[in-house]
Amino acid sequence: MSEIDAIISSNILHKIGEMVITDVAWKMIYRNHGLSFSDEQWEKWAGIYREDIIDDSGVEWEIADKDNGQFYKVHTFMIHDRDDSRLIHHVYDISDYAEMFRELSVYSREWRTVADCQSDIICSLSDSPEDCLTIALKYLKGDIAVLYVERRGVTIRYMLRSADGSSIDSSVVTGTDYMGESGKVVNRPDLDDTALLCCCSGHTTAGTGYALYLSTESEIDSRVREMLYNEFMLSIENALLREQVSYENEHDALTGLYNRGRYADMLKTVFPFYDSIAVYNMDVNYLKRTNDTMGHEMGNKLILKTAGSIKAVLGDDVYGFRVGGDEFLMVAGNVSEQEAQKIRETWQAALDEINSRERIPECVTACGMVFGTKPYNVDEIFREADRLMYEDKVAIKTARGEDPDSR
Repeated sequence: MSEIDAIISSNILHKIGEMVITDVAWKMIYRNHGLSFSDEQWEKWAGIYREDIIDDSGVEWEIADKDNGQFYKVHTFMIHDRDDSRLIHHVYDISDYAEMFRELSVYSREWRTVADCQSDIICSLSDSPEDCLTIALKYLKGDIAVLYVERRGVTIRYMLRSADGSSIDSSVVTGTDYMGESGKVVNRPDLDDTALLCCCSGHTTAGTGYALYLSTESEIDSRVREMLYNEFMLSIENALLREQVSYENEHDALTGLYNRGRYADMLKTVFPFYDSIAVYNMDVNYLKRTNDTMGHEMGNKLILKTAGSIKAVLGDDVYGFRVGGDEFLMVAGNVSEQEAQKIRETWQAALDEINSRERIPECVTACGMVFGTKPYNVDEIFREADRLMYEDKVAIKTARGEDPDSR
């Protein structure tokens, strides 16, 4: 199973329903056995409901297991992993919903609300998780909707007020205890002790946490409210899943910088179109020697030190990449030659400062920089930066009285 498959299987709805992973021919690869239907039943249903064309938003289909009196809804969407693709089928039990249909004379208005909410949520599944705030205000009739999302140790609070009709406000609130119990009202200390109702909260096994709160005084049938809460939890978890997959596709797992795949994409779609460009080709010296004599943990520290120095200068149109074991790139677009040189100086100062805080292992990183203005040849600039990096590497080792070919 690929890395993306592992991410998917570790995040998939252990609280709600079943996750089935198939190839594009709908042949089962994996399931987490969250529901009681058999593999043979799945193969039969897939043969009946199969669709060959799955767009970005996926497709929704329903299963009526009349023999067992169960009803299921399935959301099917596609994940691309390098040159391979997988279909992800989220199956959840809607038997309670079917029971409500049988009691339509009592619950008709409430069920229309749930159905409409489902439709709105499905339309936003491919978007950011905070997009659920508008839908929450609409269907739960609140004045304020607040979503907390903790990604890689950083907690962001997204807030939308129905009264002002403005865009969603976001703030960094790292360190805030945002978790709550569904259906319970709490006073939020980060919002001047405003009383808010927790709709849902939880963590994915990959470490992404979330919680949705609302201020609401409207009376909603308890069964409908619980179903709406589940719909919002499903919406948020799906959005976070897609976000996680996208992040892993584009970022290096150790450093958090963009990876080689993202670099290759931008080499075609972004870098050729700048009016000016500065390329910084970098290579970490002594990585092999450090790995051999001090262990790979210390070697990883060298990698992380270089990555940290690069992160210190990233910004608008300044990108950092880890493209190999000890190979890094920075690219700055639409900068002057003086600004390009300043970026290099700032990067070197950042690396020196990191080394001063932790002297062992010392991180020495060679860098070759090339600046160009239109018309420029991107490939030639990158090749020249690579050549200058090797010149710098030799110069550094020679100045230290070392063999230029040592690693």
